[in-house]
Amino acid sequence: MILALDPSYTGYGCSVIDPTGKIINIGTMHTEKSKKKLLRVADDDVQRVTALATGLSKVIHRYNIKGVLAELPPSSSQNANAAKGLAMCIALTVALLTELKIPVEWATPNEVKQAMTGKKNASKEEMMAAACKRYGWEIKTKDVYSKQTHKIVRTDNIYMPLGRPMGKNDFEHIADSLGAYEALKNSNVAKMFLE
Repeated sequence: MILALDPSYTGYGCSVIDPTGKIINIGTMHTEKSKKKLLRVADDDVQRVTALATGLSKVIHRYNIKGVLAELPPSSSQNANAAKGLAMCIALTVALLTELKIPVEWATPNEVKQAMTGKKNASKEEMMAAACKRYGWEIKTKDVYSKQTHKIVRTDNIYMPLGRPMGKNDFEHIADSLGAYEALKNSNVAKMFLE
């Protein structure tokens, strides 16, 4: 089995792919800053990284993952906290895969977008739409109403990967992980474990 990843400190996308290239499971792990006022920032960071490492390890062991294809996000974060979170997330991923002796190949965000949409500057919405089209997944819509006026204030897309409803906050990470798979499916790691 191959695991395609979109590593992120706040929304970590995972897609499990069998040796024939069929997607058999998907999911996004979320972490958020603790609301406990007396919790030190360093302790909060440790809790969040531990949650991600534990979740990733469970997926790896449950599906007997042999290789990983991942997007390597750029280090050009918009602030110091985002850069720190990204660094911790990538470090935990590399450390866990190294410890488990699982080979990994990395693709840049531009390579991921190009492979999924044909455009290096594709938006998140274009990535999600392209993933649904490529894998034959439906996109439904849901009207969101104002509580005061009871009128429609917006219409949200509901993505249906593997028949499961997902909002944008979850599915954007799945689309990026699958973009990494598409960008790297002819790489050495992929050739080792895909038929």
